[in-house]
Amino acid sequence: MMLITEQSSETGPAMLQQRMCLLRQFFPGMPRDPLTALKGLTESWNIVYTVMGDGVYWHRGLEAGIRANMANDTTKVKFDIHINATPLPQPTNPLLATWTIQARLHEGTKPPGDPFVVGVFCGDSLPPFVDFLRPLCEEVRSLCTTYDDGHILLTIKPRAVMADATARAYIKGTKHQYGLYGCTICCITGVFVTEFNLVTFNGISIPRTHTLFTGRYYDTTHRVSELTMTPLARMPIDVIKDVIVGDNRHLLHIGIAKTLFFGYAEGYGRLNAMEAHLIPSLENALFNVRFPHERKPRQFGQLKKI
Repeated sequence: MMLITEQSSETGPAMLQQRMCLLRQFFPGMPRDPLTALKGLTESWNIVYTVMGDGVYWHRGLEAGIRANMANDTTKVKFDIHINATPLPQPTNPLLATWTIQARLHEGTKPPGDPFVVGVFCGDSLPPFVDFLRPLCEEVRSLCTTYDDGHILLTIKPRAVMADATARAYIKGTKHQYGLYGCTICCITGVFVTEFNLVTFNGISIPRTHTLFTGRYYDTTHRVSELTMTPLARMPIDVIKDVIVGDNRHLLHIGIAKTLFFGYAEGYGRLNAMEAHLIPSLENALFNVRFPHERKPRQFGQLKKI
C-alpha cells in the first residue's frame, strides 16, 4: 500500500482507496481512510524504498524471512525464489505494474514452508531487470556462506528460481519462448508455421550450459537490448537448470485453453468457425463452471484482452 501511494503523489491515495474498498469485504476491520492504514504501516514496518525506473522498489530482505520461518533445530536451509507480476488493476492508472519477489523455505516451521515477501516493485512500467534483481542477488551471495545467526551456524543455499514463462525471459534477459531461439533447454532453432502463426521446435539439439550462457555464447538467445548479464548468474545456481517455469497460466490456461476456445469459436487453421448463435451457449456454459478458488471465468470479449 505504501508503494502504491509513493508511486504517484496525485493518484496514489485514490488508487489505494480503491484497493481498500475491494479488500474490505474480506477483511471487515480494514480502515476506511488510506491515511489511517498508512499510519499503521509506517509504525510497524521500516519502509525504505528506492526509485527504480518509472516506479519505486521496496526490499524487505531475505534474511528477515529466513529468521521468521526457519525451524529451530535446522542447520541447513534451502529455499525457492518466486518472481512474478501481481495483477492490481487500477481505474485511475491502468498502466500500474506490480512485481513481487517471494521466497519459501523447504525447512520451514510449517513444511514445506510458508512464502514470505522479499521485495516489491510498483510503477508504470517494468524496471530494468538488472536493477530489479540486484538487491536480491547481492543478499543471496552474502548469505550463501556459513551464516552465523548468533546461536548456530547455518548453511543457506537457493534451490531454484521460479517464474512464469514471461517473467523468466525478463529476469534472464533472454528472448521469449515463442521466438525462434526461445528454447531455454537446448540450442534448437524453431520453425515458424505461417498457417498457424506460431513457432514449433522439432526435436532436440545440443543442451545449453550455465558456463556458455554466462559467457554470452548464445547471442541469439539474449535480448539485443540487454548488454548486461542477468544478476542471477552471480547467485550459486545453474541459470539453465535452476531457473524454471512454475506456471500453468501461460502454458495451459492461456497457451492451450484460450487457443482451443478461439479455435472452435472463430476458426483456427483448418478448423471452421463456429456458428455465431452457438457462441453465447458455449460462453454461458463455461462461465457457470464453479472453480475451487475465488476467481471467476471471463466473458468472451474479455478473453482477447489477456
